[in-house]
Amino acid sequence: MEDFIQRSKTGNDIRTILVLDINSNVLNDEFEFETALRVLPIDWRARIMNKKNETDRMKALCNRLLQLVGCSIISNVSIKSLQFDSIENGKPIIVSQDDNNITFSMTNGENYIAMFLRRTMNHPAPHVGIDLASEKDLKDPKDLELFKDIFNTEEYDALESTSIDEVQSLFAYYWSFKESYTKYTGTGLSCDLKKIGAGKLQNFDSFKGINRLVESKSMEFYSLWLNGPFKEILTICEEDLSARYITPIVYRLTLNDILSYL
Repeated sequence: MEDFIQRSKTGNDIRTILVLDINSNVLNDEFEFETALRVLPIDWRARIMNKKNETDRMKALCNRLLQLVGCSIISNVSIKSLQFDSIENGKPIIVSQDDNNITFSMTNGENYIAMFLRRTMNHPAPHVGIDLASEKDLKDPKDLELFKDIFNTEEYDALESTSIDEVQSLFAYYWSFKESYTKYTGTGLSCDLKKIGAGKLQNFDSFKGINRLVESKSMEFYSLWLNGPFKEILTICEEDLSARYITPIVYRLTLNDILSYL
């Protein structure tokens, strides 16, 4: 995390993904959990404690902690001074800054919490989206037909023709692709997911970046497979506004990294 801290102190544009591994027993300790929880605003604490089970509470806490730490570092504003609001469709923004030069998006997975951060120095930062999906999202390949309404013809044909060993991976990729765009717009699953089309893909398990036209906008998507107990894929998206796409820097963090910053 020190590399991310030092890079954020420069006057450069930043395109960064933070990936937090939540497979740790650190917050299983009641004292550590309560200590971390007290860092959050009261309304955030209440929402976390209203979660139905311990796993959901843990993920919600980790999500909020990563949001605070990531935004504090990239904005050079202390955690206590950070303020957040939401804009159209509920997308979160930092309001404790002089302009709109920082945007971010958050996502929860099975083993990870991830955050996509953008900072621009000379103009407002573009909206961004991020999503994590797992092979576990399609529990049984035989259930594929249940999801037919979210895929366009080309995508569904690709899923049907994919081997039984790879169909869950391709499903996870398509799902993260579509969800990252809904995070970008803030519309959630209420939109027509068929219009967010990745198309038929080759070597989807190894490629990273593609450009697609979605709702008349040229969009850049970047994906990364993460190893863990469940195979997960992370996809980010943003509007293609530059002549050359710069690959985001990925920082892998632990809970100890986060807690040590608080």
